[in-house]
Amino acid sequence: MRTDRLTVGLLCIVFAVWTFLSHNPTGPAFGIGILGIIILAITRGKRLR
Repeated sequence: MRTDRLTVGLLCIVFAVWTFLSHNPTGPAFGIGILGIIILAITRGKRLR
């Protein structure tokens, strides 16, 4: 389960960077990027326990 969360978080960040670089509006890119960072933080927090 942790690997799934890590993969989803990394995919969110990669998709956010791709959205930002393809000259689309920056709002969705920041939203997706923040979501990815939150998922990665949750994954790391659960690993420390």
